[in-house]
Amino acid sequence: MARLRVERTYIAMIAGTGLAAALHSPGCMEAMQQSWPRWGEAAWNGVTAFCYLGIYTTLVWTLLRLRRGPKLPRLRWLLDWMIAFVISDGATRLARIAAIWLPLRQVELALRVGSVLVGVGLALYLWSAVPHLVETLEEFLAVLAKRQKEAATRTLEAREAAEAANAALAESDARFRLMVEGIKDHAIYTVDPQGMVTSWNRGAQRLMGYTEQEIVGQHFTRMMTPELVMTGEAEVIHARATELRQSEDEGWRLRASGERFWARVSKSALLDEQDQIRGFVVIVHDLTQHRRAERAVREQALRIKAFVESANDGVITIDARGIIDSYNPACERIFGYSAAEAMGKNIKMLMPEPYYSEHDDYLDRYAKTGVRQIIGTAGREVSGRRKNGSTFPMDISISEFRLEDGQHYSGIIRDITELKRVEEALEENRTHRLKMQERFLSHVSHELRTPLTAIYFFVSNVVDGLFGDLTPDQQEQLRLTLENTRQLKDMVSDLLDITRIDTHKLAISSQPSNPARLVLEVLSTCRKNAGEAQVELVSQLEGRLPFVWADPSRVRQILTNLIENAIKFTPPGGRVTVGNQPFHEGDELLCLKVADTGCGIRREDQERIFDRLAQAENANENSRRGLGLGLFLCRELVTRHGGRIWVESEPGAGSTFFFTLPAFSLQQWCERALEQRDGETIQITLLALDLCTHGEAITGELLHDCKRMAERCIHPGQDVLLPITGRERETRPTIFIAACAGAQGIAIIESRIRREFTGAANLAGITVSITATPVHVTQEAAREQQTAEVTAQIEKLIDAHLVVRKEN
Repeated sequence: MARLRVERTYIAMIAGTGLAAALHSPGCMEAMQQSWPRWGEAAWNGVTAFCYLGIYTTLVWTLLRLRRGPKLPRLRWLLDWMIAFVISDGATRLARIAAIWLPLRQVELALRVGSVLVGVGLALYLWSAVPHLVETLEEFLAVLAKRQKEAATRTLEAREAAEAANAALAESDARFRLMVEGIKDHAIYTVDPQGMVTSWNRGAQRLMGYTEQEIVGQHFTRMMTPELVMTGEAEVIHARATELRQSEDEGWRLRASGERFWARVSKSALLDEQDQIRGFVVIVHDLTQHRRAERAVREQALRIKAFVESANDGVITIDARGIIDSYNPACERIFGYSAAEAMGKNIKMLMPEPYYSEHDDYLDRYAKTGVRQIIGTAGREVSGRRKNGSTFPMDISISEFRLEDGQHYSGIIRDITELKRVEEALEENRTHRLKMQERFLSHVSHELRTPLTAIYFFVSNVVDGLFGDLTPDQQEQLRLTLENTRQLKDMVSDLLDITRIDTHKLAISSQPSNPARLVLEVLSTCRKNAGEAQVELVSQLEGRLPFVWADPSRVRQILTNLIENAIKFTPPGGRVTVGNQPFHEGDELLCLKVADTGCGIRREDQERIFDRLAQAENANENSRRGLGLGLFLCRELVTRHGGRIWVESEPGAGSTFFFTLPAFSLQQWCERALEQRDGETIQITLLALDLCTHGEAITGELLHDCKRMAERCIHPGQDVLLPITGRERETRPTIFIAACAGAQGIAIIESRIRREFTGAANLAGITVSITATPVHVTQEAAREQQTAEVTAQIEKLIDAHLVVRKEN
């Protein structure tokens, strides 16, 4: 194109130059002057000026455009010379026309001279540039061709980019369509400005029931209820969407089957480039279930409100700051404040001291730590304050719930003033009845025990032959008399224990106890009865048993009841076995068991036999002897120790009774000792009693007597004699005592120990050396930290003392 443009410019230039030269020839000028004197000259010069200025102006315009192309020096100078020549020659022609009427000859002459000089300069430059002109033009055309190629490349790239953008747009549109088609829980369709359906997705087909072929081209009112169509509300909705370019409403809509459903309909306008509405996209969401759920919630709220308003118990809710935000009529009756007086006030207005001062701090502490004291509890008894300032007992249950604005708490309050009055009266009557019962049983037991004891010893003397020989029949009758007398004594003891349980006077003095020794003691006591019943009594204790935290006398009572029952229900030739379940390090409970080969217990009786006065049905006549209080007492005693008792049995296959006792733990003792002195200055001292003898080693029964003597010298339930497992066979054993006492209390305990050991005849020859070491307790530390520190110190002191004693 550039080459063609240059060639056309050359042709126009040559044609214009030839025409101008022809008109400027002397013959042509003379003919024009003869034909048209002045006007002919003027026309002549005007045509010549038009040729120079018109044609050459076209050339100059073309060259100026080319001049903005490649920066070629020779071509630039050529263009500049040609522009100057065209302008000067054209100006000369115009001056000639003006000189016909005006005296401007000198100006004309000057312009002619300038034109001649420019022409000479152009000729000289052309003469010098002719050898390079063709090369320059070819270079110019090559550069133009390169730029044209680059422009074509850019045009092609732009076209490819446009095609890629169109493809991406088409792909995006396809994905959008797939997404719309994939939405199944919403109906999405489009309508034109007149309301005719133009598109329909699968969700719309599932929700509305119409296929795309059935609904496209139909008016949107086909999906409206007849009421909306007849009242014109459907058109109003469409008009509002047209005016606002969007709308949203909820109401009933129709499916293809005629079924109604509650829907939320959102309509948004689709605009073209001129911001004109081309249609609407409509999104329909089925809210039928949601509306039903909302209605159910509203109805439930109304029912709850009616229940709360009519309840006899007070119901109060507060926010996280303790401000009352609901207060039912029952609260008005209980506290005396009206709802208007209470709403918006802090709930502590309903509390007496110290709750009034502590309540806000408790809420803040719970919000920070999450540690509960009363929140989440049910049926806690506290005191409330009425409007007149009086206090009263009330039962309160508090729970928490969260709303959008934060944490809230609800409380159900019941005035138990009258209930407490009735309870106090009943308790007073019960206490009086129990006192009378205890007095009666104590009197009866005393009156019964005295003759029973006399009868027992008299019959025993007769059976032992102190009053002469007896025939076999006489011995059998007297043996039965002894058995019945012993049974009567046990019944009286059981009745007294039952009374103590009812009056909460059954004492449990727990201390570290050796269960293996307790089992052996009870077995030795029961062997006589087992031999008379021709029942084998066996001990099958496995492994080294840990000490238990229990009352030794009550453990003996439990074992005696279970073993005597087993003997009673086991036929001659049977076996009663006392054993234990395997104990593992870290276990908190030791399980002992008593098994027999007797008649067994039916499954339906296995829970009932632990009730008061309960007896199981079986074929053994011995089962009828007794009051049915033994197992009840066993359960009470085991439970008070923190254990559990149960039975496993099959009729005809014998029974096995299991019961658990807490294993002794120094850490647990320290924790209990610290709890008992909550708020007091805590003082704990470790006593080490080093036993020495000049005779035989202190082992076995002698060591046991020493421990029993030490136990009598300490405060029961407060101090503890620590077990030193595995050291009973040492020739110089050490007894450790953890005492909750300071220097003054320790001095009293040391004095008791020296006095008892010195005066005991069975401990003659044994000397005791006492070492007292205070245990440091961080008074202001937390309870868990105190327990850990005290436990670690005592264990460390024991180990250190034993090492020093061994070295000495």
